[in-house]
Amino acid sequence: MKRVLIPGLFSLCLPVYGQTTTTYYRGPNYTGFSSFVQPLVIKTTNSYSYSPSYQPSTRTSYNFYTPGSSVPSPFTSSGSRSSGGGGGGIARMAPKGKIFSDNGKFGVKDGYGGIVTPAIYDELIDFSEASDYIGFCKVKQGGKYGILWPTERKPVVPVKYDEIKKLNSSTALVKSNGKVGIIQLLASDKMEIVIPVKYDELGPLDSYCLWARQGDKFGLISILNTVLIPIKYDDITDFSLKAVMVKKDDKYGLINVRNEVVLPLEYESISAVSEGLAWILKGGKWGLINANCEILAAPQYDTVFAQTDGRVWLNNKAMATKNGRRITINRQGKEEGN
Repeated sequence: MKRVLIPGLFSLCLPVYGQTTTTYYRGPNYTGFSSFVQPLVIKTTNSYSYSPSYQPSTRTSYNFYTPGSSVPSPFTSSGSRSSGGGGGGIARMAPKGKIFSDNGKFGVKDGYGGIVTPAIYDELIDFSEASDYIGFCKVKQGGKYGILWPTERKPVVPVKYDEIKKLNSSTALVKSNGKVGIIQLLASDKMEIVIPVKYDELGPLDSYCLWARQGDKFGLISILNTVLIPIKYDDITDFSLKAVMVKKDDKYGLINVRNEVVLPLEYESISAVSEGLAWILKGGKWGLINANCEILAAPQYDTVFAQTDGRVWLNNKAMATKNGRRITINRQGKEEGN
């Protein structure tokens, strides 16, 4: 039997999304000036943790991804055909063939009508990327799922998982007894468990990192299952290329992938990065940092306002109040003309 090698690296990069509920606060020194369209002092309830934070959640969970939904690559629906169940895709291509059924069971025939996979499965879902070919198939038998290359007698991924979802052309999320992990398909008869099936939830953070949840705690792991940030935080979200935002005991801070604290966990809020800058809240006062996690202005402002068209930065200037006075701040965190 000729082995079919499956090219491709474990790539898990995609835009991510979150839902938020927003409440606006005017701040103690809001003056009502008409030029101040809307105050920026915003508390946003993170829909994952239901705790106050202006930083919007940026986590997307593999656990709740629905194959075939409109999620950007690598979560693309690959034109898969299914029999008996829903679809997703995992695929490289085997010889041209088709799925057939016999007495309510499903199998695969080759292009000449010969049976290459007996009709013994309750579901058999073609995960191939081209409609004229059949590649890796997700199969179901006795309530459990596995992955099969049609010309191989034995499934490459044992039929023992409660759920299997495609992540890209050679990787899949697997679930067993409420825990999830990630497997990689190396050849038509060879696979590897790259992330052990021991996490309650997994999701992408960038091309090389995954956020992981065990119980009610979060951390960061690499795609090689190296723990980058210990799983001990109440929340974790993306911040910039330099760091992620973590939450512990209702305080926020920034940590890099070497588990080095770049902004202490002592802030009530850290905003999302916008135009290379972010706002931080400590002791009820706002300050300014950049995407490199450098403090440009220590927390000292009572309120920061959005200006014309709701923009915080207008002509590279932001408007704030401090001790009852209006303040103009430049992008370097310096006060101007006050």
